[in-house]
Amino acid sequence: MAQLTRLELPWLPAGLPAGLRQLQLGADADVEGDEGGMAFELQEAEQVLQGRRQQPLQLSHLTALTKLQLSAAVPLLSCDELPTSLLELRLRQCLSVQPLLQLSKLETLSCRPSTVPAGQLLALTQLTSLTAVKLFYEGGYQLSGTHRYWSCERVAEHAAVWVKLPLISLGLYEGSGLFEFGTFYAVRQELSVPLQQLRGLTHLTMDWPLECEALAGLGQLQQLRESLQQLGASAGPGPGRATMQELAKVFELHMEPNEL
Repeated sequence: MAQLTRLELPWLPAGLPAGLRQLQLGADADVEGDEGGMAFELQEAEQVLQGRRQQPLQLSHLTALTKLQLSAAVPLLSCDELPTSLLELRLRQCLSVQPLLQLSKLETLSCRPSTVPAGQLLALTQLTSLTAVKLFYEGGYQLSGTHRYWSCERVAEHAAVWVKLPLISLGLYEGSGLFEFGTFYAVRQELSVPLQQLRGLTHLTMDWPLECEALAGLGQLQQLRESLQQLGASAGPGPGRATMQELAKVFELHMEPNEL
């Protein structure tokens, strides 16, 4: 174990070697991908969160770790501790950005911030080494009681922060994410305003339908025409595919299903 540098595990054992450089935790289907829905039922999701709160991640001793990937079964919580040596971090579900704020060397971040308040997302601007950020959203959670939820208003709040991050990839997915019973909303016209300022955006996926005014607004985004390398849409004939077909015509790009 002393010379082990890369490890993939469905759970976090005790006594990981301090020289570990790459670590992947969780055993989700298609764990290598950033995008798409996560196959959790509501009851399973609550069990996952309950278990995670009882066993927070304590990885700060892994001082050689530069790459970490956490699956949807290992959502990031405020009580988690991450090593400051990280250069690349991929989170399938992020419920708090607090553990990220100590990662002064972090260069690449991929995460699903759907349940993170906009104020917390803004705190990521403190990470001055960040050069590439990928953000992925699912359909809005419509739950009450103790369950977390978010809405199209949350996306609008996040959009104001996107322009302050080195955002290179953005995905709006139909899947309900960590909790079931999600839905997707029509992208409103005002969302095209912050998109106009995303100078570094190279990958865009929209499974949500666009309001006509929003589609027209996106068609005017000259900088997206110049920087976008790829458009994505989920397989199938849903509204997202129609949206992306229209955008592909606008930006004169080839559309690649299921990819960002």
